[in-house]
Amino acid sequence: MGGSGGGGGISGGENLDGGFGIFAGTTSGIMQFKAIVQGPGMSITSTPTEIILEATGGGGGAPEAHGEFSAPENLDPTVGLVPSSAGDQVWFISPASGSGAVPFSSALQIAAGSTVGQRLTVFGVTNGTGGFFTLVDGAGISSNGNFNMISGQCIVYMWNGAVWQMVSNAI
Repeated sequence: MGGSGGGGGISGGENLDGGFGIFAGTTSGIMQFKAIVQGPGMSITSTPTEIILEATGGGGGAPEAHGEFSAPENLDPTVGLVPSSAGDQVWFISPASGSGAVPFSSALQIAAGSTVGQRLTVFGVTNGTGGFFTLVDGAGISSNGNFNMISGQCIVYMWNGAVWQMVSNAI
C-alpha cells in the first residue's frame, strides 16, 4: 500500500488489487483510518483494535494451470481456447485430433478476456498423431505473425481490451 501523510494531512493508499484507503493524520502524527473503498479481490476484516485488508485474488502465487506437458488440454479447433476469468493462466494445448498443422476454425482462436491486463501463457504440445495448433495473427490475437505451436513452444499474451496482444514468445 502506498501513500503517506501525518501532521494533520490527508493521505490515500492504493494496493495492486485496486482497493483504496483514506487516512487523516493528527497533529501528533498518528494516522487515523477514515474510509475505505473496497477493490476487486479484497475483503475487509475488522476487530475493535485493528482493521486488516486481505487480498483474496491476484497479486502473487502460482498462475491457474490448464493441463501440463504430459497431459495437455486437447482442444477442439472449432471452439478454440476459452480462458477462465483468472488474471494469470498457463495453458498446455494440443489438438484433440489431426496431424500436422491444425488451424483453429472458431471465430476467435482465443475467446475474449475478462479484464484488461489478464495474461495467458500458452505452451504448444504435439499430439500423438503429430498434430499441433497454428495460431494465425488476427481473429482475436495480435502476434506479429503466425506461429506453429509444436511441443515446447510458448507465447505469452495480454488482453488489451480488444485482442490478445503477444507480449513475448519462446519459439
